[in-house]
Amino acid sequence: MDAALRDTVRQRLLEREALLRDEVRAHRQQLLEADAADHNSFVAGHEGAVADANDALDIAQIVHAQRELDLVVQALQRLDGDRYGRCQGCGEPIGEDRLRAVPQARLCIQCQRAADHDLP
Repeated sequence: MDAALRDTVRQRLLEREALLRDEVRAHRQQLLEADAADHNSFVAGHEGAVADANDALDIAQIVHAQRELDLVVQALQRLDGDRYGRCQGCGEPIGEDRLRAVPQARLCIQCQRAADHDLP
């Protein structure tokens, strides 16, 4: 991987990391708002049930963003340790087009397809 691509990938990963950290922080803040604790279905009936659903959505979004954030941080660590761009499945290089599209990719396209196929 040439230096220009490495710099581009690093910048994209850092930007994505900042965005995801902000997203996680915003959703956590939403859950911590003063009236979030007052709106639960046991106390507030239907309105509380809606708040519970919104809380569940915030929690799901936190989980999703945190998982992606973990992948981004791991990719930055691999980039710093010169392990970036190698498939963690087969050890072959990950294609540059894939790295441009998904800079946090840890699997080559073939291993990713196999992993996706094995999902329930």
